[in-house]
Parts: sequence; C-alpha cells; structure tokens
Amino acid sequence: MKRYLRWIVAAEFLFAAGNLHAVEVEVP
Repeated sequence: MKRYLRWIVAAEFLFAAGNLHAVEVEVP
C-alpha cells in the first residue's frame, strides 16, 4: 500500500511540475 501511495505522490509531483513548466512557457 505504501508503494502505491508513493507512486501517486510521485505522479502528482510530476503533474504539478509539468503544469508549472507549461505556465512558464505560456507566460514569458
């Protein structure tokens, strides 16, 4: 179960990082 939760946290972190990167690219 811990491994599954850890995977979710990692996925959310990557998703958030992708959104931040998209915002940086969108706003010069």
